[in-house]
Amino acid sequence: MATSVGTVFSFPSDTDPIQPAEIQQLLGAQGPRVTIQFPTHRHGPEVRQGPVRLRNLIDTARSTLGDQAVSSGVIDEIMAPIEVLVGDDAFWQHQGSALSICAASGTMMAQRLPVEIPETVMVGDTFHLTPLVSLLSGNGRFLVLVLSQNLVKVYGADRWHLWEIDTRHAPDAIPASMKEALAHEDPERQLQQRSSGTGEAQFHGHGSGDELDKAAIERFLRAVDHGMAEVLAGVPGATDLPLVVASVAYYQPIYRGVTRHRMVMERGVEGNPDHLSPADLHASAWAVICDRFDQAASTALERFAAARGTGDAETDPFEIAARAAEGRVDTLIVDPAGEFTARAMVDAAILETLRHSGRIISAEIPGSVGALLRY
Repeated sequence: MATSVGTVFSFPSDTDPIQPAEIQQLLGAQGPRVTIQFPTHRHGPEVRQGPVRLRNLIDTARSTLGDQAVSSGVIDEIMAPIEVLVGDDAFWQHQGSALSICAASGTMMAQRLPVEIPETVMVGDTFHLTPLVSLLSGNGRFLVLVLSQNLVKVYGADRWHLWEIDTRHAPDAIPASMKEALAHEDPERQLQQRSSGTGEAQFHGHGSGDELDKAAIERFLRAVDHGMAEVLAGVPGATDLPLVVASVAYYQPIYRGVTRHRMVMERGVEGNPDHLSPADLHASAWAVICDRFDQAASTALERFAAARGTGDAETDPFEIAARAAEGRVDTLIVDPAGEFTARAMVDAAILETLRHSGRIISAEIPGSVGALLRY
């Protein structure tokens, strides 16, 4: 399963988000690339067939590598990490809908997938990535910031997963609570009282109980945002992702007023998030943001349709792969269920588009693949 730095929690627990660190590993692969993909089962006696199927597919990959005159030493180096999975009983007890393994010398990415894909063994100069387009797509990744007086956490997320972003590389960057953020202040400054008609003390703020005043809340949220900016700077691509805030309603406009993050959603997950389960948090955040991603795909398709024939769009997979290698592909649109005339070229274009910070969009498109060019 995925073991990338920063993945603390994955939802659901039997599938793995594809993290930027793993993409970087694939980008750096050298020599023959092996891709093994096949359907798996979450429950029932079919679960026991997983290791058997993988063993057979490993044999096929070994045979294909041998036919391509790859040395036995290199074959062993590529295949040994995959073979370890065959005997990993714990791994097979927690499977998703499919398993995808990409391996080369010194590199392996094994992903339990939430989507079904057909059985495939491919050996060549690139990894077989078209079935993974919906998981690689830039139209499905976002951030979730959990904010309360007692809890501050940052998550990465996509359509299927929620994972806590590891802040251990900057342990003092994000305060864990309001108390921690304002610990250096005079406690009397944090609570501003006013006299009510009954002579009882009341506090400025919103909600029930003794609340910190708005100025203190703003200082707390500024501290959170400062720390989050430091943490996200160490996560490739994170500073450009949309952000959903999960907090009581009163905090949300204050946070949007102080944050430096470029894309904070106008609507958030409202309510005290302290006791939200990861599953409920993920479902609520996805409900907030899903329309944005659907619109992004629609917009890309409209731009592509308008650009065809102008020189700003490309439909030929060989030309798309060449333009992607030059860093000219701004947006690559791929139908993962489509029929491709040159699948290897599409696979190469996917990886090269990611290498040059282009966007991947998963959508139905005539010809199964198209590209919007930067210039």
